[in-house]
Amino acid sequence: MLGGALDVDTAVQAATAAFESWSESSLTQRTQVMFAFRRLLVEHEEELARIISAEHGKTVDDARGEIVRGREVVEFTCSLGASAGKRVQALGGAKNHAVVLPDADLEFAANHITAGAYGSAGERCMAVPRGSASPASAFAAATRGPSLRWGSTARVCRASARRG
Repeated sequence: MLGGALDVDTAVQAATAAFESWSESSLTQRTQVMFAFRRLLVEHEEELARIISAEHGKTVDDARGEIVRGREVVEFTCSLGASAGKRVQALGGAKNHAVVLPDADLEFAANHITAGAYGSAGERCMAVPRGSASPASAFAAATRGPSLRWGSTARVCRASARRG
């Protein structure tokens, strides 16, 4: 069920109320909150994977991978900053991009971009919503669209749901 205006208002009020105390929290306090959040993610990984699968239609394995890989990427990125004595500002809502160079194997690129965009109904964390290519490469990739058939990923999702 989608949220409505009341849900948005409630979320904005909660965020506004939390902002004052959060903005006055020390770095140590904020760090403790984030590590507690990480601990909860690890402890409830399987439960979260099943919820993501049910809500988004992706397989439980894909959902689990999203949680694990997301955590790995954050830990790696933050460790790079920490090793250089720097803070890290990561864009949590960032998406992936595909760049197809003029000398690329177009069949290979088209196959993998298509799988990334449409596998698990486009709900993979690695789904590619946008890309950049030379006009010839873009045309070659665009001609793949008509050959796609509905249902191939739906069967995967249904089979995964049965395995549970």
